[in-house]
Amino acid sequence: MTISEIDELQHLPSDDWLWRESLHFSFHDVSGKLGGLATIGVLPNQKRVEGFAAIFPSAPSILLYRTEDPTEGKTGLFSVRGIGYDMLAPLQRWHLVVNADFSQVEPEQLISGTQVPEAKVPAGFDLTFDARSPAYQFPVLSWGLPKVAAQRFEQTGRMKGTVFIGGKTFPVNGLGFRDHFWGSRDWPGLSEVVAVHAQFSSRLTVNAVWGIEQGQRTAAGYVSRDGVNIPIRDVEVDIEVDPLSSFPRAARAEVTMADGGRLRLHAVPRSVLPLLLRQGEGELHGYECSTCFDDGRQIGYGTMEVTRLMRGAQDSGD
Repeated sequence: MTISEIDELQHLPSDDWLWRESLHFSFHDVSGKLGGLATIGVLPNQKRVEGFAAIFPSAPSILLYRTEDPTEGKTGLFSVRGIGYDMLAPLQRWHLVVNADFSQVEPEQLISGTQVPEAKVPAGFDLTFDARSPAYQFPVLSWGLPKVAAQRFEQTGRMKGTVFIGGKTFPVNGLGFRDHFWGSRDWPGLSEVVAVHAQFSSRLTVNAVWGIEQGQRTAAGYVSRDGVNIPIRDVEVDIEVDPLSSFPRAARAEVTMADGGRLRLHAVPRSVLPLLLRQGEGELHGYECSTCFDDGRQIGYGTMEVTRLMRGAQDSGD
């Protein structure tokens, strides 16, 4: 299958209860001091649409927004309460607006269960995404499992607009990426996944995914260089974890491209948002990290996602 303009729209779902289609955007300004993300996910067999957004300011605290609507009367991927997307040109240009009351959360308190009553802050963003690379289609069976990532493509681009927090407005002129996924999300054989989305410039971005599936290491993704997507052949990742909080503290990744080129990345999270999600019979312990990347020649910004699938009570303390 080749990605075409029609793939920007919703797809016909299977009858799997976990089938989900989502459209995700992530951004950072060029200074790395401000970033954010937004996701709209449709679960047609569960008759609901979920929304998620976060803003990573320079302070340790993070602004978080979650919402959910029934699918009836909704426009699916393009709208959920507080989050809206407008496709201006297929595979080229999008406009996204988030306007909601966000919860101000302290990551350490959130993971320890000591979070005080959440302070609500009116916040959001108004941004335009302009593609700087073609859409990259991931392998249909990235992880060798029939129920994982049935179809998925990503694209890097420039993000421009504004972020507002309370009564203050901040200009954004930076980089980001978007992800469009449709299929089932049951990951029975996966124990760990690390996704790196590093934007160094409009000429160089890295979207790499590394995982362990049934004891076997696997990798996928691409490097966008001068507007050309180069598939990734292999990724080696080493994660340094804080012994008390289990937060990712640093990471090193060596990315080998299909043309033989290599990139060595050093990643240091600036903000870490811990997430706990139900996933089939287990739980997904995830960390969404606003991250500074260094390839030895230049500094870039983006996100790093670290996810572990936990099964049963014996794993609950990990």
